[in-house]
Amino acid sequence: MSKVLLISGSPKLEGNTAQLMEECAKVIREKGVQAEIVSFADMKIESCTACGKCSEMGKCNIEDGLNGVMDKLRESQGFIVGAPVYFGTARGDVMSALQRIGYVSRNTDNFLSGKVGGAVAVARRANLHTPGNADVLPDQRHDCSGINVLEYGLRPAAGRGVEGCGRYRNGPALCRQRR
Repeated sequence: MSKVLLISGSPKLEGNTAQLMEECAKVIREKGVQAEIVSFADMKIESCTACGKCSEMGKCNIEDGLNGVMDKLRESQGFIVGAPVYFGTARGDVMSALQRIGYVSRNTDNFLSGKVGGAVAVARRANLHTPGNADVLPDQRHDCSGINVLEYGLRPAAGRGVEGCGRYRNGPALCRQRR
C-alpha cells in the first residue's frame, strides 16, 4: 500500500498547521492511502553545516531527530510539508529541515527522487509579503532534489478578514472547497 508522510512544521502541537495536516491525512486515508504525520513541535532542528559526512555515514551527522524523519521518507511514496508562515516565509527550522533532507538525499541514496511532494503554507493573516489577494496561490515547480512539488498557500484574502481570527478550526470549509 502507498504511504504519504506529512510533516507539521508548527511549534504548536495543535496549531493551525497541525490541524490542516490532520485534514490532509484524513483525505489521503479516504483515498485508501496510508498517511503518517510527524510533528516538529518537540524537535529542535539544526541547520545543515555542509560537512559532507552524510555521504560517508548514509545519514546526517547531526542527531536531532531528523534522521528518523528521513527514514520514514525513504519508506513513503509521497511527502507533504506544512509550514506556518511568519513574516512572508516558512519557519526557519522547516527550511533547515528541507535543506538537510535534500542534501542527505543527494549525497546518499537519492531517496527523494521520483517521490510526489507538496507544500502547504499556513498564514493567519493576509501578509504584505505574499503576492496577490487570492485565497489559494497554486504554483507548480520541480526542484533540484528530483521531487515534483505542487504548492498551495492558504490564507485569508486581503481585506476580507476571517471569523475567529483566522483559526483553521473555525473555517475548514475553505479546505474542503479546494480539494
